[in-house]
Amino acid sequence: MATVDLLSTAYSQALESPLQAFLISVFLAFLSYTIVNEVVRNNARIKGFSGPAGWPLIGNLWDIRVNAAEQYRIWSKKYGSVYQIQLGNIPVLVVNSASAVKVIFGHNSQALSSRPEFYTFHKVSDMIH
Repeated sequence: MATVDLLSTAYSQALESPLQAFLISVFLAFLSYTIVNEVVRNNARIKGFSGPAGWPLIGNLWDIRVNAAEQYRIWSKKYGSVYQIQLGNIPVLVVNSASAVKVIFGHNSQALSSRPEFYTFHKVSDMIH
């Protein structure tokens, strides 16, 4: 019953002041989008790796805008030689030491040796044959 009264009041307020209702709707839509996006960003993080959380919507892009190398060095002191950041919703694994690079890329070379399939190249090669 309280929900019906709340909706009725909101409807009458919207009829009295449509601009205010529009602005409130835009704000609530943006707030909802931000909350859903934060859940998606949190679920996209790679399990088992720590790293800075970042800002809503943009992740760590704001933190690396000026001097990315220096910021990576600062984060490596706090999170270790391998950590993750987020560029928007995309998680990125940062490897900051030669020994970590050797372990990660040397021991997993088969998984990292593929090339992306480019649509244009395959279309052209199909036309040639």
